[in-house]
Amino acid sequence: PPLSQSRRRWMQKALAELQAKPLPNKERNEAASAIVDAIYAATFRLSGLEGEKRIVVMSDLREVSSSSRWDFERRVPEPEEFLRWLRSLPSKPDLQGITLTACGFHTSAPLGSKLSATALIKIRQLWSAVFTYWGVTTPILEECNFD
Repeated sequence: PPLSQSRRRWMQKALAELQAKPLPNKERNEAASAIVDAIYAATFRLSGLEGEKRIVVMSDLREVSSSSRWDFERRVPEPEEFLRWLRSLPSKPDLQGITLTACGFHTSAPLGSKLSATALIKIRQLWSAVFTYWGVTTPILEECNFD
């Protein structure tokens, strides 16, 4: 069959496998971080799959959630405070063999945002510290380029 059909079948099979794998509740932490939760979920679903594994966090990395203890619009925590919370979790996401990229980060405050340039620098430092703690070198990019 043509390569496009083979790729389509492969993608459908991979997506079906990912969706069939239930997420464990024990890794979830109430009042947690939506971004951390998403990365945990993605690593769990990718575990055991063959081939290249990649997670792309398409986010400005600002934690803003009414159900979360972290609201970076009101206050960006010091990286060490956030890391202290991460260390209290039962485990780290297993990123071995997974390429993690973050894109969509703003290098200047978006129109209407309450964030200052200092807060944006602090957010970048915080997530850089998180990724280092998890043992990965992760670029934090403004553009999401998939070429």
